[in-house]
Amino acid sequence: MCLVLYLGSVKQGPLIDWDESALRFHVTQVATDATMVLARLQKPIVHNLGSDNGCGCGIRQEHDAMIDGAEHLTSKTVNQTMLRD
Repeated sequence: MCLVLYLGSVKQGPLIDWDESALRFHVTQVATDATMVLARLQKPIVHNLGSDNGCGCGIRQEHDAMIDGAEHLTSKTVNQTMLRD
């Protein structure tokens, strides 16, 4: 099961399209028909945050048991850095 990250906001943030040919951190706008997500966050604008994996699994977590070696740790670290910037 994938980790899915959403960010609710009152302001439109920068969008970064998902591109299968150049896998990287991306930010997309949640569709207006995603009522369950929109209702829980109760903000006018909701973004989906994804990693180079295509989902949120590639973003480091405080207690991350999903690291399969040095290369995977580096990938998650890059995604985390882009999330903060």
